[in-house]
Amino acid sequence: MNELQQVLLVFAIILVVGLYFFSRQRNPDQDKSADTLSSTDDTVVDDFAQPIDSAKKPSRRAVADETHSNYKNEAKPEAIADEVPEAQAKLPLCEDFELEMQNYPVLEIEDMVPEGDQIALEKSSIKTPEPQVFAILVLTSAKEFSLSSVAQTLKASGLSYSDKGTFVKKTNGKIVLQVANVMEPGVFPVEPGDGETTPGVALILELPTAIKASEAMDDLIMTACRVSQRLKGRMYDMQRHLIRESDLQAMREAASDYHSKTL
Repeated sequence: MNELQQVLLVFAIILVVGLYFFSRQRNPDQDKSADTLSSTDDTVVDDFAQPIDSAKKPSRRAVADETHSNYKNEAKPEAIADEVPEAQAKLPLCEDFELEMQNYPVLEIEDMVPEGDQIALEKSSIKTPEPQVFAILVLTSAKEFSLSSVAQTLKASGLSYSDKGTFVKKTNGKIVLQVANVMEPGVFPVEPGDGETTPGVALILELPTAIKASEAMDDLIMTACRVSQRLKGRMYDMQRHLIRESDLQAMREAASDYHSKTL
């Protein structure tokens, strides 16, 4: 063995011994790290395995009460009420009215439009809207109206008895409103007897008329309200639906729209 081989052999032995001690030095550190991880895992497992304290867990009733309280405190949108006019709300509604009315020959409003009193429209280049009829029924909510009471009420509301057997309100000699009996043929007797009755009356407005459409509509509504209050009846439309405040507002808007078309 020459000198070079001896040097390499000694170097190899030193390298092997150094690697051995180096690996021995690292092993304790790795064992310590493994022990630390193992201890941490055991702690996590113990935490999950630990039962929940019943004192800290909210009961179902507590959760339900809290939910109900939150619901009550939530802001709710305001409902838009479609109110019945005050004069009608004070009176009891007769639910059987429509069944009772089936036995009566009910008046057709179209038959009561006074053809001779229609306003003659001048010919012009401006297109005029077609005539439009509005009607409000004042019907009984209990027993039938006495015809003598109806006549007194209509006269007190500014209407007069006409030669056609109806009550009318005129402006400048022209009919603005007409009130007919809902019983066919729609007329009232000149001198009603004590025992004569009717289930209701029909207030009729035909546009165009002698006054502004919106003013005529206000007159129709106010007269119908006055008559219903004095007779203790209720106001209905032609389909026997109870008239509400929104319906009256719709009629006013329709009259205003009709007037704008005549300008």
